[in-house]
Amino acid sequence: MGFQMKKKVKKNILVLIFIVLLSSCSQFNNQPETILTPDISDSLAFGRKVAISGDIALVSAVLDNYDGTHELYTGSVYVFEGGDEEWSHTQKLTASDLADGDRFGSDIAISGTTAIIGACCANGDKLNEGAAYIFKQENGEFSQAQKLTVSDADTDDNFGTRVTIYGDTAAVAAPGKSSSSISGAVYIFEKSGGTWIQSQMLTVETNENLGTSLDLSEEYLFVGSESDDLYGSVYVFEYDGDSWIQGSKISASDQGSSDLFGGDIAFSEDTLIVGAAGNDDNGADSGSAYIYQESSGNWSQIRNLLPDDGIDDACFGTSVAIYSDTAVIGCAGAVYIYSQSSGTWSSTRKITNTSEHFGESTAIDESVLIVGCAESAYIYQLD
Repeated sequence: MGFQMKKKVKKNILVLIFIVLLSSCSQFNNQPETILTPDISDSLAFGRKVAISGDIALVSAVLDNYDGTHELYTGSVYVFEGGDEEWSHTQKLTASDLADGDRFGSDIAISGTTAIIGACCANGDKLNEGAAYIFKQENGEFSQAQKLTVSDADTDDNFGTRVTIYGDTAAVAAPGKSSSSISGAVYIFEKSGGTWIQSQMLTVETNENLGTSLDLSEEYLFVGSESDDLYGSVYVFEYDGDSWIQGSKISASDQGSSDLFGGDIAFSEDTLIVGAAGNDDNGADSGSAYIYQESSGNWSQIRNLLPDDGIDDACFGTSVAIYSDTAVIGCAGAVYIYSQSSGTWSSTRKITNTSEHFGESTAIDESVLIVGCAESAYIYQLD
């Protein structure tokens, strides 16, 4: 990476712009923008989760203490707006009822101008039952529209650990929900008359922690369970026009114990990508990612992606993202970009960073990629 330039922008937000030089280890020659905030330190997990929709990018700071009056990780989410190489910080989002230890920003997602933000450790009547918040942007500003909770909340449900949204449907995972027959649950919320209403609770007979990852489309809801059957799996729920019905269960063809298959998932058009950061094919916990394609309701594994330079503890597949024919896979300190042509997925670029947290979260919309690394967030224009 080349030189670094520092300048002031509005609200004392510092933006560090790096020029990425073309090299043998990285074929990326665009200009990334690093987004920093002055009121948190790099130890407060700024960049732990990222999301993007059009010209709006969200970056969570799940361990942020807000304004200094709260001492134990209330959490916050930062809004950036822009395009091409110009992105500016416009807002900082917090819950209206924020409290110590809520971890607001444990997961974030955005669809159009509506965002959903998890707070997995929020307390209600029960300790760590969790919550999620809907924010809506109107006239250029986000405001809290609703707090989502469930009537059967229990201690350590951690509702809000993962969230996803598509149009007027949202899904919130509570991987800690447990009973004699289930471990983990996903709650569906539908927007009706301006109010988000719980419509379903989805469960399966799984060994552990249903809801370690989520993604949603008009027809499908994908739910990861990275510890299911010791290997990990992804459950597909299909919308029949009235409710979500459990369909396929997806597993890796070469599944291994503690692969963490389903630790992260992403879907675009008819293609699903599944991370398995614990896979050992390139060494202990080197990681892998799997590509699945849907045809007539059936899901077929078409590729197991492994980097040519995989090493022990790289955890390739920690994060995954996909948009059309472009897939992004994060690991410890790097992001790999794959492109699809005529049904074949090929590695085209690798972006590296000195931080081992770089790549732990990724999101892509059209040609704009955002990468988090628990201390900053980088935006790349892939054109």
